[in-house]
Amino acid sequence: MCAIAGIINLKGQPVDATLLRKMNEQLRHRGPDDEGYTFIRPDTGTWAEYSGGDSPRLVRESYPVLPDLYGHHSFSIGLAHRRFSIVDLTTRGHQPFFDAHRVCCLVFNGEIFNYLELRDELVKRGHLFRSASDTEVIVEAYKAWGADCFSRFNGMWTLALYDFRKKRLIISRDRLGESPLYWTKIQDSIYFASEIKALLYASNSWSVNEKSIHPYLANDVSYVNDETFFKGIFCVSAATWGPLDENFPAPFDAIGKPLRSDSENTKCRFPKRPRGFETHFETPWVFVCGRRSLGV
Repeated sequence: MCAIAGIINLKGQPVDATLLRKMNEQLRHRGPDDEGYTFIRPDTGTWAEYSGGDSPRLVRESYPVLPDLYGHHSFSIGLAHRRFSIVDLTTRGHQPFFDAHRVCCLVFNGEIFNYLELRDELVKRGHLFRSASDTEVIVEAYKAWGADCFSRFNGMWTLALYDFRKKRLIISRDRLGESPLYWTKIQDSIYFASEIKALLYASNSWSVNEKSIHPYLANDVSYVNDETFFKGIFCVSAATWGPLDENFPAPFDAIGKPLRSDSENTKCRFPKRPRGFETHFETPWVFVCGRRSLGV
């Protein structure tokens, strides 16, 4: 479990870095192992990277700690991350994550289950990897296939990725909506985060969304039309991706069914049953398909 947060000003005005840090602090319980911040100015293609108080020593030596009161700046995009280290426990998995050529910057929460298969395929295509994380696989997959990469992912994720080539910030959520992601738009700024309470710092005038509460109490139905219990705060629809731009919240593009990786074996490999299995076990046998175990 990790967490992401971000702010983008659609008019190119500086984002509130202190607010972004406060939003990220509300997500600390989701990622106590590390924290990171990146601020981007799209018109010049420049950025600034910072660590946080919970960052490991090696990360703090590489990036300065974001101060409590961030001075004047001109960055209109801010990305933040809280890390709970699971895949690649080293500091090479620090986020926000840049590819080696500084083409993409990513904050990501979740896990891509078939990242090893995708990594093998990308290596054959000439991509080089500096870490063992599934985060880097996402970045390289996006560079190889663009937004079609989401159809190749088998897993759970929410992410925000800035593409320096196209000068756009996109967000995406997995097919089942297992990883949470919420957003609100106030004037010319869009705020997003893994939990609603991180967004509450963006305004002091939140009110109850009664029409969203009734379906939940009456029928145990949540997020009708992506609405939450707070007016003006919405969840990102599952199985979608799209840019945060002037047209937001225009309908996002849908993510299709998982595409089989070229490197995946199309046949399931059935392990030999141990002697005496039928007499000592009554549970269904398990077969292995690719690298994943599935009960039948």
